[in-house]
Amino acid sequence: MICIPKLTSATLGVFAAYLVSATALAAIGQENISAPSQDSPPESAPYVPTLAYDVVSVRQCPPGPQAIGFENPVHSARLRARCVWAEQLVGLANGVMADRVLSGPDWVRTLPSNEVRFDVLATSDAATDDKLAKLSNHQASLEKEHMLQQLLADRFRLKAHIETRDKPALTLLVARSGPRMQTGEPPPPSPPGEQGPGPKPLENKVDPRGVEIDGHGATMDRLAKVLELWLRKSVIDQTGLTGTFNFDLKFHGMLSDMTPDDGSIWPPVETAIRALGLELKSTNAPQRVVVIDSIEMPSPN
Repeated sequence: MICIPKLTSATLGVFAAYLVSATALAAIGQENISAPSQDSPPESAPYVPTLAYDVVSVRQCPPGPQAIGFENPVHSARLRARCVWAEQLVGLANGVMADRVLSGPDWVRTLPSNEVRFDVLATSDAATDDKLAKLSNHQASLEKEHMLQQLLADRFRLKAHIETRDKPALTLLVARSGPRMQTGEPPPPSPPGEQGPGPKPLENKVDPRGVEIDGHGATMDRLAKVLELWLRKSVIDQTGLTGTFNFDLKFHGMLSDMTPDDGSIWPPVETAIRALGLELKSTNAPQRVVVIDSIEMPSPN
């Protein structure tokens, strides 16, 4: 597990990259990232994705410090990945975090020491854009995952399968003292025609002292999903709290990752979260993982 022992420029790049987890980004409302939605179709009528990218460019990113990022609008046939690891692409294509991608050669790993990263640009025609625009979030997310799966199979010769395995997890609970958060309403959406994304119920801020999660009318389920990103463990919401809350959580990794504190960093998450009247407890839980059977270095184009 990688948490936040010291926030160097290298580790910050890795943590920024972890924020592309499809499931968790849906939780924080990042609308420009493909992510599963809650409005799933009935099980009796599962949606079958059929779309594919028409034009794909894959190039290896130059070595050394580089900006990392994803642009993957759920209702648009466009994908742009900048200096990302192959493991992250495989995770995004299957709706899991990179740490739930198992096996494969060393060059796929999401590690600061691994300089094998890729720039990927993929697009389709206007008809594909029109179709995605008319789909529900859930259906469009399935299409975008399917499109990336096909891209990886074609350019990386990826073969993989899904398994469920017990892995370390955390449960998010209400402390005995009860919740210490104010209730609050989520921010309204941006007015029609206004440029840029509107305010979000949850915002992440990276600081030399650690990570700040700022909640504005956020649910506990969303908080759990964001904590998953930073702690790299499944976080299961068992608070039973159904409302929306305002809070400010500042932390620096987990207690198990801490070294002697010089006073310049924030406390571990187990300590910091108690100020919200919450607690985290270790457990094991079945989790969906992607096992790489085979993968090849892509030829540039």
